[in-house]
Parts: sequence; structure tokens; C-alpha cells
Amino acid sequence: KKPVRLEGYYQYAPGEKFQDKKGKEVVGRIDEPDIYSVFFKNTDENGNSVTLQGDDVMTHPNIVALARLRNHETVHYGLGEWHYFSIPFDYLSEIDKNTLDSYGYSLTVVFTSSIEGATFCGAPGSQLYVDEVKVVWE
Repeated sequence: KKPVRLEGYYQYAPGEKFQDKKGKEVVGRIDEPDIYSVFFKNTDENGNSVTLQGDDVMTHPNIVALARLRNHETVHYGLGEWHYFSIPFDYLSEIDKNTLDSYGYSLTVVFTSSIEGATFCGAPGSQLYVDEVKVVWE
């Protein structure tokens, strides 16, 4: 089926000191969470298996659709209260019905307490809790 929304609840608290990849504090920078899902074609043009990695999960040419928490400045900070999110999938290309019927697409869902964690930047101690997550399918 075709994914249309990523939904759920989260709580978030950033760590005290944001650090660059060398561990140096970036004064004034507050860590942010990242919540997203990627729908992608799971083989290349030669039929080889494709798995997305941290360095290409947002840029790989096989990405068909992306649902990502936007406007990080509106993220609710603080633990103790759950905040609802409902993120639509933005389609970059059309789904091929034959590929879909033959399980030729995969879906990844990512939750991280540091939006730049894949590049080793963030605030140690940042906390992201998620609950009741679901993908809504068409």
C-alpha cells in the first residue's frame, strides 16, 4: 500500500550543551529532535538490493516519498506532556504498481534526539520519547 501519513506522540528535552563533531560546545545552539519516514525503491536499476544509510537517507535517488517533522522551531520542549504529530508523506515520484505489488519498496522510520546525530553533532543527554506511532496507508 501507499503510505500517506506518519502519526504519533512525542516528548522532547534537549541536553544542556550542544557540541560539534569534535566535542566543542556551540554556544547558543539548542539541540532538536528529528522524526521522519522514508519510502523508497529497494533495488537499483540492476536489481541489486538498496539499503539507505545515515549519510544518504535524505538524498538517495531511490527515495519516492518523505514524511518529516517540519518547522523545528515549533517543537514542544520539556518532558511530562505528550505532543501529537501527524506528518504527510511528500511524494517526489510516482509509485509503480507492479513494483509495489512485488514488494519492491521499503519504508524506514527514524526517531532521533539530535537532528545532526548522524554527523556526530548534538547535545549529550537529549531525550526523545515516542509512543503510539503508526503509518497511515492508502
